[in-house]
Amino acid sequence: MSSAPFHTLDNELAPSRTRRAFLKAVSAGAIGVLCSLFSESSAQPASLDAEQRLALPPSANSISSVAGGNRADPEGVAPTQSVQLITWNDSRNAARTMTLGAYLYQYDFSFADGQQVTSRSVNDDAYGHEGFGYVVSHNTQTGNSPLGKANAPSKVEQTVFSGGHHAIHRVEFVYDRDKEGDGFGIKIPVVIEWFVATGRDHPVWAVTWKMGA
Repeated sequence: MSSAPFHTLDNELAPSRTRRAFLKAVSAGAIGVLCSLFSESSAQPASLDAEQRLALPPSANSISSVAGGNRADPEGVAPTQSVQLITWNDSRNAARTMTLGAYLYQYDFSFADGQQVTSRSVNDDAYGHEGFGYVVSHNTQTGNSPLGKANAPSKVEQTVFSGGHHAIHRVEFVYDRDKEGDGFGIKIPVVIEWFVATGRDHPVWAVTWKMGA
């Protein structure tokens, strides 16, 4: 782009010059700026790919995910699974942690009622069917549809997105609906996802039953 200031360019444009000619001159300068920008962009080191240039650095309150060893089901229904401890900061900037594997084993958090802060640790040491976030689908005639945690997952993965303020824990398995002898029954692929975000108090739980052919 010409180094001449705009007022100089304006003086060069005689009154007889048309508006169209002025716009052409400005456009030519804009093209020069764009060429300069593209030239600078191409000069970046070849070792930096597009993903690296767009990556967002983590901050002090970013989500963390660490291995939590193995957890057994006190009820003895689910197989022993490795778990991840995912921790994020809620609306009070206080830490919350979920112990996640094929389902939720434990949820540690705190809350304030205006007078005091109370801490809670909700785990799978409880009466009834221990654990949270697994599926079950009974009918009214029979009880042969087991708890979803009995089906070993085919895939468990956790993704903390760039910047560290959003994360998804994803579980895939095949659920035995109306399980019968000799392998008969209905097998339904299921996907369960846990979504957490910095500044949000509770996770979002979502399930997909794949009913298509």
